[in-house]
Amino acid sequence: MRELYLRGVKAETILSDVVCEDVISIQDAVIVPATLNELLLKRLLEVKDDVEQTNGLLFSFLARRASETVLRTFVGAHPDVFERRMKVYYYQSAYQPKVQLYARAHSLGILPEEFRSTMVASLESDIFYGLDTSILNEEEVLSLFTPKQLMALPRRVKDELLPAIEERIEQIAEEADLEIEPRDNFDQISSSLSELEAFFEGDDDGANAYENVSACLDVAVDQVKDRKEAEERRAARDDWNWEEYVPSKSTSGPPARTSSVPPASPSLPRSMFSDVAE
Repeated sequence: MRELYLRGVKAETILSDVVCEDVISIQDAVIVPATLNELLLKRLLEVKDDVEQTNGLLFSFLARRASETVLRTFVGAHPDVFERRMKVYYYQSAYQPKVQLYARAHSLGILPEEFRSTMVASLESDIFYGLDTSILNEEEVLSLFTPKQLMALPRRVKDELLPAIEERIEQIAEEADLEIEPRDNFDQISSSLSELEAFFEGDDDGANAYENVSACLDVAVDQVKDRKEAEERRAARDDWNWEEYVPSKSTSGPPARTSSVPPASPSLPRSMFSDVAE
């Protein structure tokens, strides 16, 4: 039955509906036994190089749904898969399928060095320019970095990333949306700080630097809260002034017109003998 399924559906459907038997359990997924690996690989090789959709699905399948055997065999037969590009739908790089595939392939020793170094450069850009902290506690992704890069990472995060986050907090405070709750303006920053707190665990210098930025966030939230309350008071005052100066509408109609001229008497019908009498 599974063989008929693999032969009959589109290759793109396999990427989202199938999981190999010896990897993670996914609800409602079609489990493919190792005996059908050859057929599965044949269908995977049919997947077109499509930046908009299928490349991302292929990366996700190879990173999470494929068995180690399937992944190794596919990469061996199709090494240019690492050259494919995908449209990024995720702000946080740790959850991007291509990053996950590179990390898994590197852990298995099948990621070429040129792709590893290129990915690390991209991740560093995401961290220090995009303020993306999502990978800082992801060991498999961090394994893409060299030991020397990993040793330097805490210092760079403290000296480069934390000051950049502090600047971003000030910018958000200046441009805050006063229609929402003050702290909601800083949701992304709050998430980053939670990840940084875990990253600096056991590092006293880093933890102190983190605490300073966290305090800046609290100050910024209070500033936005004060501006929101001041704006609400101003709006309420303007509404009160408007109601005070708008003339009240009268419900009675206009006064009746008077005249010194008496109303004309109603004309009476003439008798047929009136002219004779005259």
